[in-house]
Amino acid sequence: MSDPYDLEPWRAPRLTGLPLRLAAWAAEGPLGGLIAAKFLRDVGVERLRAAPVSAPLPAVHPVFEGGAPAAPGLATGSDAPPAAGPFESAADFTRAYAEGTRTPADVADAALAWAEALDARLPAMRILIAQRPDDVRAQAAASTARWAAGRPLGPLDGVPVVVKDELDVEGYPTTVGTSFQGATPAAADAFTVARLRAAGAVILGKANMHEIGIGVSGINPHHGACRNPWAHGHMTGGSSSGSGAAVAAGLCPIALGADGGGSIRIPAALCGVFGLRGCRHINTPSPASS
Repeated sequence: MSDPYDLEPWRAPRLTGLPLRLAAWAAEGPLGGLIAAKFLRDVGVERLRAAPVSAPLPAVHPVFEGGAPAAPGLATGSDAPPAAGPFESAADFTRAYAEGTRTPADVADAALAWAEALDARLPAMRILIAQRPDDVRAQAAASTARWAAGRPLGPLDGVPVVVKDELDVEGYPTTVGTSFQGATPAAADAFTVARLRAAGAVILGKANMHEIGIGVSGINPHHGACRNPWAHGHMTGGSSSGSGAAVAAGLCPIALGADGGGSIRIPAALCGVFGLRGCRHINTPSPASS
């Protein structure tokens, strides 16, 4: 948890154009093995391969062991998973609020207690790395009042959501999985977080992630390795590790992540939940219509 950053500069040359072509030609020639080995040594790959790893986690997920995670039913108030499976949907929460069987305040208290219980386990689950309980309860109280008045903001009002620590949430640090970012709390929500908040969603906290999003394991040396709710000795995948694990653990039905090359889809697959990578479709005129 206190590993220092190694800022030793790399000795690899910066190659472009003709020098890069010549280097590639040399690496593919008779002496290519020796040249490649030197490059790997110079950039530290050989040292990385030889470095010991503390508390290693397997790199693959097993077949689901033992069924659903032992998560309480936040929407139903039950200690058992829902009859339809281990996961409650946003519709389950809004149905409970509309019927008056649960309130957003009830759910917030249960979610906060469940998050604390997850980190009290051995090993700690390390799904969330930052929470503001008073703020969570305030959001939930406002949502409870709207439901009581018959004026919910929509189908996400009072639904708990967690946010990957790559995205700004007002009042929370944004560490991006590092030990040196996030010294100052964010002054405003990221656009996607603001849209969720405007819809009444209750932001539970910031979710763990692979450091700087550059990796697919979810093992973080600064905030702790995010554990898979299905098998605690196995990894979640990354980089949106905490987001995938939060849904799988029953903390929330929706979690916000970010995906440039599988960072939502990998933890979703390893944690047995659905992960959607959004993309913006840009309409361009076809040659026939231009």
